[in-house]
Amino acid sequence: MAALRVCCSSCHYSPVVDQRRTFLRISNSFHSEENVMNREEYAPQPAAQRSDIWFEWTVPPAHPAVGRTLGDVLRRQGISLRLLRRLKRTGGILVNGEPHQTDYLCQAGDHLQLVGGPSLESEAATGAGGRPRVRPELATSVATPAPPVEPEPLPLRILYEDAWLLAVDKPAGQLTHPVRHERHGTVANAVAYHWLHQAAGNAAGAGPVPGYIPIHPVQRLDRQTSGVLLFARNPLVHQRMQQVQAEGKLHKEYLAIVELPLYAATSAAPSAGIIDWPLAPVPGQNQNRRRQVVNGKGGLPPGRPALTRYRCLQRIAAPTRLPRALLQVEPETGRTHQIRLHLAACGWPIVGDPLYGTGQPAPRMALHAWRLVFRHPFTGQWVELEASLPADLQALLAPQGLPIVPPIH
Repeated sequence: MAALRVCCSSCHYSPVVDQRRTFLRISNSFHSEENVMNREEYAPQPAAQRSDIWFEWTVPPAHPAVGRTLGDVLRRQGISLRLLRRLKRTGGILVNGEPHQTDYLCQAGDHLQLVGGPSLESEAATGAGGRPRVRPELATSVATPAPPVEPEPLPLRILYEDAWLLAVDKPAGQLTHPVRHERHGTVANAVAYHWLHQAAGNAAGAGPVPGYIPIHPVQRLDRQTSGVLLFARNPLVHQRMQQVQAEGKLHKEYLAIVELPLYAATSAAPSAGIIDWPLAPVPGQNQNRRRQVVNGKGGLPPGRPALTRYRCLQRIAAPTRLPRALLQVEPETGRTHQIRLHLAACGWPIVGDPLYGTGQPAPRMALHAWRLVFRHPFTGQWVELEASLPADLQALLAPQGLPIVPPIH
């Protein structure tokens, strides 16, 4: 199977990059045998020329789809019933350019299309005046229409883009998407502007863009976390990526600079291991500070399973403060604050973490989404995305005059 590797052009922190390639572990199997057969049989065509076309495919002669209902053919593509119902209501299920019901029997040569676009999504997601029906911070599932986002001409560092997905290098200090009390200046606002101008065929910066369009982040990063951030172009792509994530086939790797206890300057420092502690919310915490706690502490009820793999890449000795270490971290689950709390519970809080840290001054929380690997749900390619360690974190890792201890093997 072909593989696509995209790396940020400033990947100058080569010792870490080289080490981490050795540690990457990905299963070769992506779908069940039945799903692989169906995906290859139906092989959808990219719809890059029109942003309102979410899916299109022409039925070949003597194909198993001939004689099947349109609904069955589309469901075998992994398209959810909820999404089909939404498209059905708006006449967005087309055969040879004409709207059809899902009980239509497909024939050889039929050209199938799902047509949606921003107007359909905005209608489902907004109320009177075009304002969101749902709170943006709660719109996290395929079943919930994505709330619209106002396009804004903001800097956007693009790592990868195709007809279905967009990956950017998120800077620290910027929200992934708007929340109730902060509607502007987020990565999603910049993505909305980029896609709206792209669809209109205009160059970025051509002028203000009115209106709101929905944005579909595949994963989210905390405000102070930098690194690879992935967006889907429409609900169908988002649904497919959620399926990939649910199957455990979206592989994430982070870099975290942590503070170590004084004894960790010796051979007792962490090397590699697995943290398998369930997490639960702290009762009484408001939603903007959803602090999590390790299950079993303080008499709290059982939490949700959470598993994090880690490996120490480098240690940094310091005579005037606690020693630090650079960890490679791979969350197998995606609980809120999982990496931050798991490391803190082990006695290795992330430098600059305002919730679980030691309170030592730092320019920001030292957590970076370094790498994202997944098998593309439409092309079948393995996609590997990387964003180099930012300069502010490199300065924390190797300040002038402090030795870097070689990685532990």
